[in-house]
Amino acid sequence: MSLLDSLSAGLALVGNVEAFLMLFIGLVVGVVAGAIPGLSATMAVALTLPFTFSMTPINAILLLLGVYKGGIFGGSIPAILIKTPGTPASSATILDGHPMAERGEAGRALGMALYASCTADAVSNLALILFAGWLASFALNFGPPEFFALILFSLTIIAGVSGESLLRGALSALAGLLLATIGLDLVYGTNRFTLGDPNMMGGLNFIAVLIGLFAIPEIIAMAWNPVAHLGRTRALGKSRCTLADYLGSFKSIIRGSMIGVFLGSIPGIGAAPSAFLSYSEARRTSKNKDNFGKGEIEGVAASEAGNNGVAGATLIPLLALGVPGDVITAIIIGAFMVHG
Repeated sequence: MSLLDSLSAGLALVGNVEAFLMLFIGLVVGVVAGAIPGLSATMAVALTLPFTFSMTPINAILLLLGVYKGGIFGGSIPAILIKTPGTPASSATILDGHPMAERGEAGRALGMALYASCTADAVSNLALILFAGWLASFALNFGPPEFFALILFSLTIIAGVSGESLLRGALSALAGLLLATIGLDLVYGTNRFTLGDPNMMGGLNFIAVLIGLFAIPEIIAMAWNPVAHLGRTRALGKSRCTLADYLGSFKSIIRGSMIGVFLGSIPGIGAAPSAFLSYSEARRTSKNKDNFGKGEIEGVAASEAGNNGVAGATLIPLLALGVPGDVITAIIIGAFMVHG
């Protein structure tokens, strides 16, 4: 069957009002769940799965995909407005999104997050349709040496996002690596720093750590100086994301989308590393690199493109190899099994 035949067969299956309604409901549920810090897109997909048992397979998968993609974008809403990532993938959006909100440009930041997310998702879906076989064979060639090189490269990103103080960034990375050692040792299965508590055997919850890192300092700062926020605008503001903003960040959006597709096609990487890598590359190549971290709209575009570029690509190893690309697609493969 040719690609055009496959596309026309697929469009015939989803080209009805009921399918679009399921997709729309999924997007709404995903955005709301993603916007609630601590709930995350993974939890939203898991909670939605039982509701699909009585549906037809096509409508069920569309509902779950809507929740997945809506949840990844939804995490940027609290990241921009209250400096608390709704999902781990949105942690990079805080770096420039929240300073924009404090400047009264929350609407502009949210608009850019939406446009960058939609563009990256479209690029990711095209990659899934056109290059699934090639990307899947590429992912199969990833062994321990390649994963080691990728992780080492990911750690070098810290230099790009640590701002003026490289020492502070290096110390933060060291603290992160130390926190990551908590739980079961992957090689020998021994307990590390669990303090005898079985609940610690799975390691620290990524979302809980992120909320603690970003939200608790805000709470302490407000308790320390309760009147500091008075007079500082947190409303959406009158400024909106314009076509000029979008075109000015288009290069970073496409680059972030490609990074997302590349990392998303490798099982087990996830959206958060992709967002930070995309942000780091945007900062490195931007003419306004000094403005990154202070409210640069290109930073919001790059991080959102990076994390949403993963959303379609994680389905590549799932559909081509039967291997889930991340935790959410592991739940979706469960839905495929439930619906035969």
